[in-house]
Amino acid sequence: MGSVREGQTEEEKEKYLAGLKEIINDLRRDKVKDFNTVASEIAAYRRRFLQDPSRVLSL
Repeated sequence: MGSVREGQTEEEKEKYLAGLKEIINDLRRDKVKDFNTVASEIAAYRRRFLQDPSRVLSL
């Protein structure tokens, strides 16, 4: 998850990582432990960040 940082520039990569950390912290705060929910939230964040609803995985 953290090994592939989305973004073209270092600034974009840092912004992606910061948002990803925020999503994870929110899930921890809300005590969400269901794998499918966590995976869905992370995938949704990535789609929002890339502004492309069709992209889920980095291929």
